Amino acid sequence: MKPDTGNLNSELPSPCLVYVTAKDSGEAKLIARTVVTERLAACANILGSIESVYWWEGKRCEDTEVALFLKTSKVRKNELIA
Repeated sequence: MKPDTGNLNSELPSPCLVYVTAKDSGEAKLIARTVVTERLAACANILGSIESVYWWEGKRCEDTEVALFLKTSKVRKNELIA
């Protein structure tokens, strides 16, 4: 006889993916380790170097950054991005 686990879908928190850019891999690793250690994210994926083009103080800028995804729940999202 299987144990009654109820409706698992209603018990799982809604997932949320947060996209972050960091100035370099060191900063990305620090962010990843901190949010996972503090249990604000279940997992962090460091994607690597990206080229970014953006407006800053009235000028177009281009820089190399490091992208990462933080996997969390909708319940913890606001605390994570604060």
